[in-house]
Amino acid sequence: MQDVLTPAPLLPRAFLRATGFGAITTPWGVVYALPERIGDAGLAAHEAVHLEQIARMGGARWAVTYLW
Repeated sequence: MQDVLTPAPLLPRAFLRATGFGAITTPWGVVYALPERIGDAGLAAHEAVHLEQIARMGGARWAVTYLW
């Protein structure tokens, strides 16, 4: 399950550090995580739930529902 986490590139990594989040799931199904959180099984399991929601709802609907 840890393979759902992708090391965050520069801008997503800056956002994660600024907000204190360990990872963020995008509506297009990529999960960006801080490099030091890549091995975090609990975080991977949490983000995998979001990926399941995206698969079920579609990315646009999920984003509106999640951000609303």
